[in-house]
Amino acid sequence: MKNRLSQFVSSCFIVWLALTCLAANTLLAEDFRTWKDKTGKFQIDAKFLSVGNGVVSLESRDGKIVKVPVDKLSPVDQGFIEGKTSSSDPANPFQEIDPETPMKSEPSAGKNSAVGINDIKQWSVDCEAGNETAIQKGSWNPQIGEQTSDFKVKPTALPSKTDFFEGLEETTYNPVAKRAVLTFHVGRHGTPARTRMVLVDTDLGKVLANATGEGKWVAMAIHDDGEQVVVRNDTEKSEGQLGTVRLVGKVIKPIDLWTPYEASEGDAKGKVVRFARFINNGRLITQSVSGKVVIWDFDTRTSMRRFNYHRENWPALTIDRKHLGFVGGDILAFVNLDDENAEPSVLPAPGMNIWVNCCFSPSCKRLAAVSLNKLVIWDIASGQTLFDGTIPGLGTNGKVIFADEDFVMINGDKLIEFASGIKLWHYQGHCDWACGKTVMVANEDKGGKMMEVKLPHATALEMLKKAKAQSDLFVLQKGASVSIDLSGLPEQYRGDVEQSLKKQIQNKGFKYSPNALVSFKPTITGPSRELVSYSFFGSFAVNKYTSALSILYQGKPIWNGGIGSNIPGMVSSESSDALEKKLDEAGKGPSLEYFNRVALPDFLQKPTSENNVGPASQMIGSSKFTSAGLSN
Repeated sequence: MKNRLSQFVSSCFIVWLALTCLAANTLLAEDFRTWKDKTGKFQIDAKFLSVGNGVVSLESRDGKIVKVPVDKLSPVDQGFIEGKTSSSDPANPFQEIDPETPMKSEPSAGKNSAVGINDIKQWSVDCEAGNETAIQKGSWNPQIGEQTSDFKVKPTALPSKTDFFEGLEETTYNPVAKRAVLTFHVGRHGTPARTRMVLVDTDLGKVLANATGEGKWVAMAIHDDGEQVVVRNDTEKSEGQLGTVRLVGKVIKPIDLWTPYEASEGDAKGKVVRFARFINNGRLITQSVSGKVVIWDFDTRTSMRRFNYHRENWPALTIDRKHLGFVGGDILAFVNLDDENAEPSVLPAPGMNIWVNCCFSPSCKRLAAVSLNKLVIWDIASGQTLFDGTIPGLGTNGKVIFADEDFVMINGDKLIEFASGIKLWHYQGHCDWACGKTVMVANEDKGGKMMEVKLPHATALEMLKKAKAQSDLFVLQKGASVSIDLSGLPEQYRGDVEQSLKKQIQNKGFKYSPNALVSFKPTITGPSRELVSYSFFGSFAVNKYTSALSILYQGKPIWNGGIGSNIPGMVSSESSDALEKKLDEAGKGPSLEYFNRVALPDFLQKPTSENNVGPASQMIGSSKFTSAGLSN
């Protein structure tokens, strides 16, 4: 299986090499003409594309790419392209080349070896070789230190688009190398996909390379040397292939290729690499679609360490590259990447299972995660939930960016103040979180721009201040009337919870009114018998209760206050027996203290009809990022 796989991934990478590195004598595209081989037996109507190293690339009338050794062409055609090479193959030179399997390659050698095929190394690796770290529910003690970085992104003028249909696919950054790579794709119907990668010195604001090649590749990680770039093959049949390239001038120079993961039975897509970043000490961390995370020694492609978590999720890396945070399978977890002996910190994260995107705040003291219209924000040190709910009228299924300690951008363009739930500003343009900085990119026909920006910008903050003074924008603000709906509580807890919430309402400056349109709805569920684990003490069976609070407007939820549990996340105990007694005592009832300490929002916007109003129109304002900067 490995030999067949190595043949396939080698052939995919080699055709890219042939069409990117060999195009030394690219001419202007010609009209269709008849090309003949030197025997006169074969001919084709095709358009000239390029020539290099004795191989000419032609495009047939049906849009297929044909590669032909120049010396197999007729003298007239050889004179036309002026390129010579040697070959004695008598086969039909106009055979169409399958872009996925253009040639066979030599089988690879043993594990962690490199085989030279046309000067490309081919690695055979074993992702299961490293020590496994177990991710299980346990204690919470992430110990993330102060995050500092001198990384900056100086305003950088970007090269013009090469095609009207060219789009920005992805950006990746390395704070140590002070580099960024932007990946652009062109994929018009009926034409081969083409990739352009732009290498930027972020400190100088200078473009170092603007390289183009055929095929569909994405730059995922930049080596600390600032030269090697790990790329992913994004063709439909790529089967999890990665490669390493250098971007030199206008040329993408391949170095090696490898496939980090093997597919599980019935899960061919599970081996596709979702995430890759270089971390400290010459290591590369990768994560597959199926949730397999491996830390590699990059120079030898040796698996050093591995762990698994829920599939189809995107993790987040701290600025110092020492900790990985991820959410999925109903848990939030932090893994120390530098200390293999440090136990992962794990907390419950109910409802966060699939397509979860994570992002740290600029200080890395908070973590935001979105999944299927749900947004959750945690304080890292305490593990406390700062926000848990939906943003009415806005879907939260895409990228999340922590632009400021108090503001998150959902779907890559809509900024909200999460404490109040205010939908603040719509930013049009490609936006990224880059090592604690917010970076925006304008991709324009006549040259774009990449620069670090401070969001929210001054105009947005000014409008936010004015909006908070409006009386008709918010259904919840100081002086607003609210009611309490106790129907979700067992009878024995209603009195205590009602008293706690009335005190919270008074402290916030709201007014209690039994018939108000805005209602607070507390709930308590349980008990359920669950198993929890604590470092040094092992696992214990407990009775778990869950406390929660929602705010409704005209009977529809507009805010959720996260959840509280009667089972502590962190404990101090002298022995397992003493801890077991504490847990037995905690399991006698729910945590009513949750309703005393849940952080209520100061403002909640009036919900709008999702059927009649687009998400962008619900924002207070909008700006577009262009090469001239932000325009209101």
